[in-house]
Amino acid sequence: MRVSRRAASVLLITALLALTSATGEAGALRCRSDPFVLLSDGTIIDLSADIGVLLTRVQSVDYVLHIPAGRRVLAVIRTPGWPTTVERFTVVADSAPGLYDSTTIVKTSKGNAEVTVHLLVNTRLKSMPGFERQPIRLAVTVP
Repeated sequence: MRVSRRAASVLLITALLALTSATGEAGALRCRSDPFVLLSDGTIIDLSADIGVLLTRVQSVDYVLHIPAGRRVLAVIRTPGWPTTVERFTVVADSAPGLYDSTTIVKTSKGNAEVTVHLLVNTRLKSMPGFERQPIRLAVTVP
């Protein structure tokens, strides 16, 4: 079966769009900050923020993560492909055993973008909607 270049291009563009989040901002594509944190005990934490603007309008995403005392960060895997955006992390090992607490603040050039923040620790997930420049706090307890 032969596929024309035009058909191949359409398929490629469709696949790339399918990998992007839902629409927002009058039909424009939304973007997602989705870093991972690996802790010394093997715990993987997925912090993410769905942001209702184009990637080029996101200025910064600030994460403050409180982890159980005695744990340390082995690696932070940042969101790839964010040339115009700064992701900042502050990790503090001061929580009770099993408690993971995050606060996320998103800033965009739009001024009132919708944001939904997610915190996934192992199989426990919490989500919270809000708006940019608003500190959005989530806490997850893992046995």
